[in-house]
Amino acid sequence: IDISGTGCGSNEYASNNGTVIAAGWRNDYGYHVIINHNNGYSTLYGHMSRVAVKVGMTVARGQVIGYMGNTGDSYGCHLHFEIWKGIPFTGTRINPLPYLMR
Repeated sequence: IDISGTGCGSNEYASNNGTVIAAGWRNDYGYHVIINHNNGYSTLYGHMSRVAVKVGMTVARGQVIGYMGNTGDSYGCHLHFEIWKGIPFTGTRINPLPYLMR
């Protein structure tokens, strides 16, 4: 899903505790972060203007991991958020809306 937030440069937060397994550039997602939550699920945060974490870091739920942007295949400033069962691109993508509405 795409979330508009409070504008370009605003903080993006880890949705749960975990380990950063990707942090950097990917053409389609631009600057992005992937967190393995060590419970069978991972989250991907895309189109950031800047990444605030490094691969291997342990992050806590609510920790700033980057800043909202418009990089990669993007048409406006927003957070692109994905939940994956398993690891992104090899696991199964899951609709995040039911998890956000809790």
